[in-house]
Amino acid sequence: MRASIINQYPTLDSTAKRLTSLFREFLPYKRAQFRGLVAFASEAGLRILEPSLRDFLTAGHSVFWIVGVDLGGTGRQALQFLY
Repeated sequence: MRASIINQYPTLDSTAKRLTSLFREFLPYKRAQFRGLVAFASEAGLRILEPSLRDFLTAGHSVFWIVGVDLGGTGRQALQFLY
């Protein structure tokens, strides 16, 4: 098992680039899992991840998200995308 904390800082690579890199890195593994915990998710941000995320899922891997919705930062479209 490998766990990574990805903080979003203006001076570092974008979160999307880092997540895309991780999806590709774990693509060859058997039954890999991605578990994401985020305060907010946007459809636009998820669309950036879509190609690598779909490749990950198509390879038979699992993705689990915990997304905050209580402060209104996560839109309905993001939730529909994740579903």
